[in-house]
Amino acid sequence: MGEDTKNEVVEAPTVTKMAVYGLWLGLAGQTAFGLMLTAWPLLLAIGIGAIPVGVIAFFIFMISRRKNWARITYAVVYGIASLLSIPTGFTGPGGIITFLKYNLQFGIPRAILEAIILCAVIMLFLPASNTWFRQRSPAPATSEAG
Repeated sequence: MGEDTKNEVVEAPTVTKMAVYGLWLGLAGQTAFGLMLTAWPLLLAIGIGAIPVGVIAFFIFMISRRKNWARITYAVVYGIASLLSIPTGFTGPGGIITFLKYNLQFGIPRAILEAIILCAVIMLFLPASNTWFRQRSPAPATSEAG
C-alpha cells in the first residue's frame, strides 16, 4: 500500500535541555530576589516589572522551541547587560561583592544563580546545541503517482 511516514521530532540534546532549565531557574531566582530586595513588589503590582520578566520568559520559551534567533538575541542582550554592569557589577551599589559583604544569606545564592545563567548561555553554543538549532526537521515524504 503506502509507505509509513513518521513525523520525526528531533529531541534536544541533554546539554541544550540543561541550558534551558538553567535559564528558567535563573529567571525564577532573579525574580524572587527582585521581589525580596527591591521595589519589585510595587513595580509588579503596577505591571512595569512584569514586562522584563515576560520578555525574558518569552525568549527562553522560544529557545526551548528551537528558535535560533531567540538563542542569539538572548545571548547578545545578556552579554550587553553584563558588559554594562561590569563597572559597578562587582563593587558598586548592588554589586556582587558589596552584596555579599552586607547580605551574605542572599549574596551566595545570587552569585550561584548568575553562574548558572552564564553556564546556560555558554551551553547554548556548544557543538551539540549548535547542531540541534541548525538542523531542520525532514520534510514529510510525498508519493508521486506514476
